[in-house]
Amino acid sequence: DSFVDLGGDSLSYVELATRLSDRFPRGLPAGWHTRSIAELTRLSATDPATDRPHRQRRRRVRLDTTVALRALAILFVVASHVDLVPLEGGAHLLLALAGFNFARFQLSSAGGPRVRLRHGLSGLAQLVVPSVLWVGAVAVVLGSYGPATALFVRQFFNSSVWTDQWQLWFLESLVWITAAALALTCLPVLHRLERRDPFRFALVVVAVAAAARFAEVGLRAGPTQRYTTLVVAFLFALGWLAARASTTRQRLLVTVLAAGLVVGYFGQAHREAIVLGGFVLMLWLPHVSVPPRVAQAAGVLAGASLFIYLTHWQVYP
Repeated sequence: DSFVDLGGDSLSYVELATRLSDRFPRGLPAGWHTRSIAELTRLSATDPATDRPHRQRRRRVRLDTTVALRALAILFVVASHVDLVPLEGGAHLLLALAGFNFARFQLSSAGGPRVRLRHGLSGLAQLVVPSVLWVGAVAVVLGSYGPATALFVRQFFNSSVWTDQWQLWFLESLVWITAAALALTCLPVLHRLERRDPFRFALVVVAVAAAARFAEVGLRAGPTQRYTTLVVAFLFALGWLAARASTTRQRLLVTVLAAGLVVGYFGQAHREAIVLGGFVLMLWLPHVSVPPRVAQAAGVLAGASLFIYLTHWQVYP
């Protein structure tokens, strides 16, 4: 069995990737999530960098770029919300990372639509259940959120004025976009099309999401429009497309598309630089070289990013 065959998702991969990095100091093997456990064991045994003396001497390790970006993104989110530094854009980058990991894990497992649906619903449950429990508890105890926010249906009662009910827009959008992507790819005919040509299928998804965004807000999204599900879906789709790009030509095309869709979206250069810069790193650089302690800290932050996002609104005040 491989990680994806066992139902691995974008929440559980952080812990596994962090643990595996100790077995593969020079970087995780390409496509590690689709390789069997037995194959990973053999590859680890033949890697000379895993012997103890070498491990004691090494000063840097190779960390999965998506883990590093997830840790940075949640740091940016909290730092901007507490008015420490203006580093907005982390949550939008997390959406692109979610799309990337959706394609890598949810869409890469063997089996038909039923297997994909079962794994996808399991991943959604790991996201939705703790979120609804926490937000519901906060709504009851503190009165900070209304029932629509606690049930992630606030956007059906949309408002153009920012209130505390908007605070969890990222999770609400992530839940609905992931559910829609799962429903789309579990239809038998679309499942077969996606299996036959993953890159072109993802390209069509980007085109549809981008068309929805431009029809709704045009080039630049407004102060609250930039947080609505229909408008931000193109970022998830771009991440999905990035995961399906397997050649240099395809990556160049994805880079151009990302630049064309992100630049001008916020009307704020620093936000666009954070989102686009992180996306390009995710697309072109599988690993980053960091000190071991930095890798450990990044793994903890990335693995806890969902719970940090959920709770920081009540913690930092």
